[in-house]
Amino acid sequence: MPAYQLRVIDAQKHELRLLADPQTAAIQLQPRNWLNVVHDLHIYLLLGSKHGIQINGIGGIVLLLLCITGLFLWWPGVKLWIRGLRVSFRHSWRRINFDAHNAIGIWTLVLVSWWAISGIYFAWYKTGWFRRQRCLTTQGNGSA
Repeated sequence: MPAYQLRVIDAQKHELRLLADPQTAAIQLQPRNWLNVVHDLHIYLLLGSKHGIQINGIGGIVLLLLCITGLFLWWPGVKLWIRGLRVSFRHSWRRINFDAHNAIGIWTLVLVSWWAISGIYFAWYKTGWFRRQRCLTTQGNGSA
C-alpha cells in the first residue's frame, strides 16, 4: 500500500508522524520504530526538539573551540610543521604516542571541524534561530 508520510507539530510542540493513503485519504498515526528512536537520539539527544537541538549546537561550538585550540597547540612553527604530520618510530614509546596523537589530530582536524560547523548550522541557522534574532535586533533598533 503506497502511503505519504506526514510530520505534524501540534500547538504544544509535540511532533506527530502520520501516514496518509492517497487512494482513500485515510490518515493513521504512524507507529514509532527503532529508526525513529535512533533519529531522535542523533538529532535531539532524546530530549525533545527544543532542548536537544540546542545542546547539540552548544556541543558543536565546544568542538569547534577544541579544534581551534588543538591547531594552536599543535603548530610547531613555519619550518617544522611537516614534521608534525608524521610519526617517528625511532624514539621511545612515549614519543611515539605523542607523535601519533599529534599526527592523528591534525589529519582528522578538517573532518572534526566540519562536524562542528555542521552541528552549529543545523542547530541554529537551519532552524531559523539566527534569522529570528536578527529580525528581533533590527525591530528593536527601529531600522528596516
